[in-house]
Amino acid sequence: MIQHILNLIVSLSECHSHALEKLNVEFDLDLNYIREDRIASRNYVLGFDDVVPLLPFNRLTNLRLDGICTSVINDASLKTLAQSWYQLE
Repeated sequence: MIQHILNLIVSLSECHSHALEKLNVEFDLDLNYIREDRIASRNYVLGFDDVVPLLPFNRLTNLRLDGICTSVINDASLKTLAQSWYQLE
């Protein structure tokens, strides 16, 4: 599932225009059927390196990646995201 999201991010990053203002990715994870130890696996976790291709989209005002655990993004990475997407609301 996460691979589809990564493919979308790469595809968006290859666009010539970086005027993207909103990106909402929603999907349902039925946590009743997923073991807790698997939620933290690479299949369900989006890390900093995964969102790096979106950094040039400095007009982003709204970014929503529902159902994805972003706790693997450290403080330094978060600072980079904030500097790149300074218009996020």
